[in-house]
Amino acid sequence: MAKKKVSRKVLLKEPDEFLTLSRRMLLFVIENKTHIALSVATVFGLIIIASGIRYFSNRDENMGFMLMSQAMEKYEKTVKDSGQDKAYAAVQEDFKKILD
Repeated sequence: MAKKKVSRKVLLKEPDEFLTLSRRMLLFVIENKTHIALSVATVFGLIIIASGIRYFSNRDENMGFMLMSQAMEKYEKTVKDSGQDKAYAAVQEDFKKILD
């Protein structure tokens, strides 16, 4: 049961698959232009919102780390000079500010 060979003449008369597919896709895009535009705008909007949330979160985290570093340096300096009790009293407000 050998497969029957299709002649080139018959193959040439058939429409090109790539052109047919691209034409169907183009017609789909033209018919659904508004839905596609809204979908693309929604995706870009979600990307912008996620980027903004990430930016502000990182900014707040960096600010908190900087304040914590400053408070720790102040505490260590005060411990060397005055002792633990005075150092704790000196940085108590700084740590409350960080935690709020």
